[in-house]
Amino acid sequence: MRYPDREPRSRWWWAAVSMTSEFVKHSRLACELGGEAVQEPIEALVRLFANKSAAYEEAKALATKRSGEITHLKAQVQALKAEMAKQAQRIAELLHEQFGSKSEISVAQNRRQNSQKGNEREPSDEGTGSQNKSFAAERPKKPRNTSGRAPKNWDNLERIEVPMDFPKTCPCGCGGTIRTYDIDEKREVIPAKFYVAVRKYPRYRCREQGVTIGTLYKPTLMPGLTSGSSVLAYLVTMRFGWGIPWYRIENMLNHDGITYHRATMCNQVAGLAKALDGVREALSQHTLFDIFVSPLAGVGFEHHFGVLNGACGVLTQPGPSKGQVPQT
Repeated sequence: MRYPDREPRSRWWWAAVSMTSEFVKHSRLACELGGEAVQEPIEALVRLFANKSAAYEEAKALATKRSGEITHLKAQVQALKAEMAKQAQRIAELLHEQFGSKSEISVAQNRRQNSQKGNEREPSDEGTGSQNKSFAAERPKKPRNTSGRAPKNWDNLERIEVPMDFPKTCPCGCGGTIRTYDIDEKREVIPAKFYVAVRKYPRYRCREQGVTIGTLYKPTLMPGLTSGSSVLAYLVTMRFGWGIPWYRIENMLNHDGITYHRATMCNQVAGLAKALDGVREALSQHTLFDIFVSPLAGVGFEHHFGVLNGACGVLTQPGPSKGQVPQT
């Protein structure tokens, strides 16, 4: 029968109770039978009981020792946790001193210097830079390149002299002339400039025939377009050379004050591709025939004329209709 209000017994305790009951049973049997026949089993049981009791006491002592060790380890864990919390708070204070809004004050500077030199004593908040003297030899600073200028490689750029308005003689009025100049060079850029080219073709009044005779226009690659060849070359380069989508080119031109819809760009560049298709075929069949006689015959043309081939192959498709957004 188990009692819920009692503590559970160990297995050694139950073994001792079992051995006691066995000893009592055999003792009663010996008293009933008598004689030396049962003396040896009784002595064996007594020795066994004594051994079990000794083992029980040893196990109990070991359990007590282990319990004390566990208690000691728990105390060490609590102490380490408290130390970790203290160090974390200290780290937060040091980070605040190093990177906080007041990290440039003298107290924080002195504290950082002392911590770097191995001085464990921290200066008080009332201390100043003059009160914290250090007699350790300061390490020399590493020389730094503060010029910030790399060698110039502007040999491929054109030099354009900018006119400067300076007096021809010495400003003091002595009349001294210019001896030499101090040269100052800076890189500059001229952005893409869009303009309208106006060409006047005269119309003559013929007195002999009594009519007005016009002048033939100069032949162009794309007659009838509102964009010149330079604008078409600009569009092809931006779209197929630099890979900029049509809508970005449209936005760039809008920022320059030019209204140029991307549908119009597609149609005009497609017409240019059709006009240049014959030139591409002639180059691929005659002028560059020797290039294709190689193991990389199928790669040479694409390598040298990838932009032109892409323009002629892609843009010869029908352009978007009015109101339809072209694919970019």
